[in-house]
This record gives sequence, C-alpha cells and structure tokens, in this order.
Amino acid sequence: MADYNPPIENLPIFDPLLFRIGDEFITQNDADNRYLRYPNAQGTENLQTINVNGVATFNTIVKSKEQLQLLDTTPAGTTTECLVGANSTTNNRFALVLNPVSGAYGGLCLANDNLLVSGDSAGIGLNQPLTIETWSTVTNGVRISDSEVIIGCGGTAHYPTNSLVTTPSGTNLYGSTFVYNNILMNASLSTNRQISTGYLNLNPVTGSPGATGTQIYQSNTASYWDNNTNGGTITFATNTTGGVQVLPLNITSTFVETNLPFKINTLGNYLQFPDGTQQTTAYSATATGKTYSTEYTSSATIPLPANLIGISIRLVGKGGLAGTNNDAGGSLWNSGGSGGGASMCISQTILSITTGSLSLTINNSAGQSSFISYNGVELCRAYNGNNGGSASSGSAGLAGSAQISGSANTNAGTWLISTGSAGIAGSINLPFQDCSVVPQSAGKPNAIITTGTSNDAVRGCGQRYSAIGVNNQCQTPSPLPQGGSAIITYYLI
Repeated sequence: MADYNPPIENLPIFDPLLFRIGDEFITQNDADNRYLRYPNAQGTENLQTINVNGVATFNTIVKSKEQLQLLDTTPAGTTTECLVGANSTTNNRFALVLNPVSGAYGGLCLANDNLLVSGDSAGIGLNQPLTIETWSTVTNGVRISDSEVIIGCGGTAHYPTNSLVTTPSGTNLYGSTFVYNNILMNASLSTNRQISTGYLNLNPVTGSPGATGTQIYQSNTASYWDNNTNGGTITFATNTTGGVQVLPLNITSTFVETNLPFKINTLGNYLQFPDGTQQTTAYSATATGKTYSTEYTSSATIPLPANLIGISIRLVGKGGLAGTNNDAGGSLWNSGGSGGGASMCISQTILSITTGSLSLTINNSAGQSSFISYNGVELCRAYNGNNGGSASSGSAGLAGSAQISGSANTNAGTWLISTGSAGIAGSINLPFQDCSVVPQSAGKPNAIITTGTSNDAVRGCGQRYSAIGVNNQCQTPSPLPQGGSAIITYYLI
C-alpha cells in the first residue's frame, strides 16, 4: 500500500505535482489566514454547530437572531438554576428555576413551579427587591420586597396613583375609583372582616358604576345616611319568617312613614313633640288640647305635620269690589253699588286626614272660586262675590250679586255651606256731603270670619264707599276686600 497523502485533484492521468508530502512548510501569515490561533481567535469566526462540554465564558454581549433556548435536563426536584443574572458590584442576583421543590426559596413556591427568584449573590441578605415595570415616565408595574408588595399604575411617584400595597400587617387599596364584581370576606375572626373608610357611596342596583346614590359617612359625632337623589327615600326592608319582604320604615323629604306597629319598651320612655310635650300613653282617638291653626291666603302645597289625628277646614272666597261714584253736576253725586259677599264652607267634624299633604288653590278673580284637595280628591270649594256696578251721570251703581253656594265633599265629613249676601245698590242725586252713608253696607258672608275690627275688614265681605265728601270730591273707598282664605286647624296626639 502506498504511503503518501491523497492528491489534491482527481485527474484521469497520474500527475506527481498533485501530491503533497507532509513536511511542506507554511508561513505564519498563511496559517493565520487558514486556522484559529491558540488560545485566541484572530477575528470574526463563522461556526455551524458547536458542542461545549465545559464552561463557556462570554466577556461581552451575546446576540441571537433566532430563538435562544435554555434546555434544563436536570430531573424534577433538584432545584437547578438554569438562568442566573448577577452583578458583582451591587450583589444583586436573580435566577430562573424550572424544577424547584416546595419552599425552595420561600413559602410561596410549590414543587415544579416556574420560579423567578431575586436575592443577594454574596449571601449577605437573602432578600433583594424584584421590580417589573414599563420603561416610561409613568409608574406602572410590580415591586416585590422583603417589606411590601406593590401592584399598580398611574402617576410618577414611587407608589402608583392606583395601586394595591400589601405588607405583613395588612393590605391597602389606593385610587379614585374601584370597580369590582363581588367581594367576599370570610375570615373566621369578625375583626378581620371589617371595612374602614371615611366615605361610602352606594350606586343604584340597576345603575352604572360611579353613579351618585346614597352616601354613608361620619362627620364629627354625627353619622349621616344621605340619599342624594332628588325625591329619593331611605327605606328599611326585612323578611318575615315565611320569607315575605316587608318595608317597616320609609323616610322621605316630607315625612317618616311606619308600616308596622311602633313599639316603645321599658316603662318611662315617651314620645316628645316640638312643643316639649311628652306622650307616654296611647291617644284615645278624640281631639285633645294640642291644636293649632294656620291661615293660608295663597295657593300652596301644605305638608301635614307628624303626630296628626285629624284636621278641620274653614274656606271663604273674596268679597266683590264696590262700583265707582260719579259727579253728575258739581253738587250732586251718583254712588256706585257695593260688592257682593263671598260663599264659604266650614267643616263641622274633625276630618280623618293624618298624613301626606293638602293642595290649596286660591283664585281672587271676581266670580271665581278657591278650593282644597287631598290626594287628588276635592274637599271643599268657596266662590268669590261679584263686583258692584259703577255709577254714571244719570244713574247709581247696581248692587254686586253674591256668587252661588259653596260646595263640599260629604264623604270626608259634615260641613256648613253658605252663600254670601248681595251688596246694596248706590243712590242718585244726593248732595255730595251725604255720600258717606250711601250705600250703607257691603255684601257679607252668612258666617263672618273676623280678622279685623270692622265689617269692611272681615273675610268674604264686599267693598263699599265711605267718608264725607270734601271740596266736591268723594274720598277713597273703604279697604279692599281681603282675598280668599283657608284656615286649617291641626289636632295632634
């Protein structure tokens, strides 16, 4: 067998020039261009596949254009750190472990978790903070340290604007708005289930989160349950033993309504009223001495007071105006007629009206009426007297007529209903100095409600002219008739 190197080229004929012997010389430059120089490479090297059986040390950045895989072949439960990052100056160190045992670095870890752990490479302090956050000016991320765990986003400070911060002593939520589905606190110790807050806003059950509803808060020594919805109520609900819901107490802006018996226990307790009166026993369903009356002279919604057992009503219309006088020839006068009286209605029994409000309509136009309603049902109506006629150069004024009779709802109680009297016609061709007595009186209601000292000032009376003529002129008429009026008397427990 021949002992020589193979030819460098395969030809059909033998050429000794194509055979090299092993002792040919090669220059250093030629070797550097062809081979790696031990122990350092001369420049950029392109490798296909490499297998490293020992430790590979990279003294600068490692770049990979494809997926960088760390294949850990150690068995489960050996707690092998397949990826480690450490800084020799700060001693900060983190490690990626894919096969830990339970409690390998702390109580949170369970066997075979995917574990990222932060620590001290020098072993001086085992716990170094681990922070995961976005690279931006906004504080968004997670920070885990030996003393606290912070999760949040927003703002630029160390603690995010909206965050959850938990420490060994408790957990705190920070932020302006929190939206949850359900929160369940099931600690066995009741003090560990309490919620401490300075302000609680209850949204409507069917409304959107953030809507304003009822606020519950403490202000100094006062506790407030504040329903901020216009026309809203505060209602207490409970269930019977059979599971039926009842509403024992309902609070509105105008009254407090109880739908169940109100029970006062312990001898000596009582109900106290605005006048200081204390009630210790039940009322006897008859009027007591605790009454007061209020006169209303304009349309209004009248809320009924608490502790009411009934009311009585006196309603009267407005009397008519007197007609004007006329100077027939300088020395003789024709006088106008006086106004007619108004009708009225007066309840003769206590009306069993105790809650809610009355609706009062006062109309002071001639021939019109005023009325009172309760829960949309009219209780009584009183009509105004008509005006007297004005005098002319040849005739005196006609008398003002009274309006039709008043009306009342007899289903609500017993009433006195009356019609006013007509006024008195004026006189003609009287000397001016005598005009003070013509007409002599005005129309009156049949049952006068006195609020003044003369018939011209009482409710429901018509107007007349009075006073002695001076310098061929008649003085101004008596005071204008007072407008329609409702006087309501309240009977309390």
